[in-house]
Amino acid sequence: MNSLKIDFTNLEESASSKEPSCIGLFYRARISYFIDSNNNYAHQERMIPLLRKSCKGCSQCGNLRDMLEESLPYSPPLLKNIKDGGTYQLQITNVSQDWETGLADDWDIEFIEQKESLSEPTTTQ
Repeated sequence: MNSLKIDFTNLEESASSKEPSCIGLFYRARISYFIDSNNNYAHQERMIPLLRKSCKGCSQCGNLRDMLEESLPYSPPLLKNIKDGGTYQLQITNVSQDWETGLADDWDIEFIEQKESLSEPTTTQ
């Protein structure tokens, strides 16, 4: 009679290793100039999410999306010198820590321009 032995020690490690690595959230900048129906001149800057290039879903990106949504009413991320058609990654910058606890107590969310195109594969020679 054969007995079956199950090792439960590595079960937790294998479950956590299945989560994909985060590649970040990417956006395409679109700038529009137009005159509306009331003859108002308008300048509009939009950041359109690139779903195929962005992370498919992890806890880190979910938290970043939540922080972006929460910051919009009172402190939207600054769009400095954006270029129409440029690719940008949403990142946390300027993290400051509480000196007593060491926990992060303030940070900024910024769109950082990506220099190389995401659609072209990088080759090393």
